[in-house]
Amino acid sequence: MSIITLGGTQYITESIGDETVPAHNYDEVIDISKSEDPDQWFGRVQAEWPSLPDEIKSKVVNSTSDYIGKMTQAVQGGAPEGGVQADAPLDEAVKDFEGNEVYDFAEGRKHAKSLDNESLMYVRQDLINVIKVQEVSHKQGHSTPKLGYYWDEYWTVVDEIARRMKAGQTFQLEPWSLEGQPVDDKTHELGE
Repeated sequence: MSIITLGGTQYITESIGDETVPAHNYDEVIDISKSEDPDQWFGRVQAEWPSLPDEIKSKVVNSTSDYIGKMTQAVQGGAPEGGVQADAPLDEAVKDFEGNEVYDFAEGRKHAKSLDNESLMYVRQDLINVIKVQEVSHKQGHSTPKLGYYWDEYWTVVDEIARRMKAGQTFQLEPWSLEGQPVDDKTHELGE
């Protein structure tokens, strides 16, 4: 450590960092698009959520919504990495009197039918990830105008998976939970 005296006051010009106290990089928590593995990112956000400042939580929700919107556009408008291009993009959702986006089930079913099995599993997992974050945010009083839309889209995708499983196709679907409670989407019973 180096000390310099200026005007009778001593200043430390060099210090040794305490590596036992990790610095917190909120940028990595806020923006899912900077993560190489969205599942790992989501696990980190879920673990740190209770201790995150409200401002950071709000930024996480906003960046996740933007990310999901971009992913949806990529699936609808062009092929994602390893995915298949959809036939046509879905129309923009209309909003209800409270400003929440309303899901178009006819277009949603048409879109789900156009996806291959791998893309359906990807979209299902992507929706699970965003629903988990939005549910927590909603319970904390933040505005989540697309939460219902994401749930409707989730059930439309699950319905298409169920239809295909009943026709004999196989899917690798992991059960999931919200706040420790399993979400009973009946995927464990499909195809029986």
